[in-house]
Amino acid sequence: MITGGTGGIGKQTAIGLAKLGVHVVVSGRDAERGEAAVRDIQEASGHQQVKLLLADLSLLSETQRLIDAFLSRFSRLPIRSPHR
Repeated sequence: MITGGTGGIGKQTAIGLAKLGVHVVVSGRDAERGEAAVRDIQEASGHQQVKLLLADLSLLSETQRLIDAFLSRFSRLPIRSPHR
């Protein structure tokens, strides 16, 4: 899960992780920009396991909604090195 993964350093981080074969989930506020970022990340990395979740993290209610949306789609958020 990369918050702010639709641009800048977040997007570059997503590309790097996707190149390693990691299933990447990015969050962003805007659907159009987010979907474009997912396509860019997939194309740049050659890895299709990149998903988008929408949320405006400046709002506490949206932060909780993002957590709920993540947990409804994915069973867990593994925190480990992709090299293990």
